[in-house]
Amino acid sequence: LVRDGKPFQFTVLTNQGNAERLKTAQIIQQRLRAVGIDMKIRVIEWASFITHFIDKRNFEAVLLGCLCSVFPNQTLEFDGPTLTFKNSPEATALVHRQYRKGWEVAGA
Repeated sequence: LVRDGKPFQFTVLTNQGNAERLKTAQIIQQRLRAVGIDMKIRVIEWASFITHFIDKRNFEAVLLGCLCSVFPNQTLEFDGPTLTFKNSPEATALVHRQYRKGWEVAGA
């Protein structure tokens, strides 16, 4: 795909040492290539990945977590703005960690 003379291309980052994420990125890359989108994959050592990219939000796209292996026979419909899965409360529960109630000071 080309727009204003520029090809549709971007780079997805993922961390080193996670074969499942790399394979997932490669599958996405192949499928996007089939429709004319050029996705590059950049694998980065974990500490650098977090410090220089995730914490600073310095990326075009990132593959950081993968629920696909938890729900192998289900298509998950993710809603980015709400960070929920439209068709799986179980998957949404894994994205939203439940924390205990915070400390309270008596008389405050």
